[in-house]
Amino acid sequence: MIFEWVLEENCKSGNIQKVPWQFDAKVKLLNKNLKLPSLFKSQPHLYTYPKALFCQLLPYRNEVIHNNSFSVSGDILTFSSSKKGTSLTLSSRQVDYLVRFVRALVRALASEIAIDAYTDKILRHYLDILVPVHGLATFNQQAPRFVHIVLEVPKYGSAFPADLKQVRDKVAHTFSSDVIFDLKVLAMEGENLIAKWYFAPEEVPDTDVMTFYEESHKAHRVALVESQTTKA
Repeated sequence: MIFEWVLEENCKSGNIQKVPWQFDAKVKLLNKNLKLPSLFKSQPHLYTYPKALFCQLLPYRNEVIHNNSFSVSGDILTFSSSKKGTSLTLSSRQVDYLVRFVRALVRALASEIAIDAYTDKILRHYLDILVPVHGLATFNQQAPRFVHIVLEVPKYGSAFPADLKQVRDKVAHTFSSDVIFDLKVLAMEGENLIAKWYFAPEEVPDTDVMTFYEESHKAHRVALVESQTTKA
């Protein structure tokens, strides 16, 4: 859908006459001189590598949709193309990283997150794991270390302000290597746990200070069990 959007925007601007129905024709158009979002212009690999993924997966698209030509064995997903006479296997790890990469890219294009140097390293590592799919050169980006961050935020008035800059600074100071972290925010009123939120690594906000309320950020709210209503 990312490339469908790129083509539609180029059609609206008159750069191309129409968006073709056939996916083979769409692939040919992607190799033309298209107008691209600023993110793709400033970081070209965020366009070339997903485009390669799109093109390499194309032979299996219709097979999966119309013929159910895929199988699962253990943690291996296999696609087959009767037309091309080829197959492609993805491990559960590769599927996970493909989803993570695409989700982060969509959020960046929607201006929900910024692809800074730190995030870019994560995405480059994902792309290295997906080399068998896109077929392009590796970045040789090692997996950043993964750590869990739990942040307790005391109540201030009716809000729970969280200093996320302090979290990022502490993580950078504590670990010398590249680090990926998820974030669990605990809203505390005295010794009582009022609410809890969870942010996956690609969802951690890049703002300095984030204000939480008991009923805010519902997409990230985690339900409390009875034993969690007081601080351990």
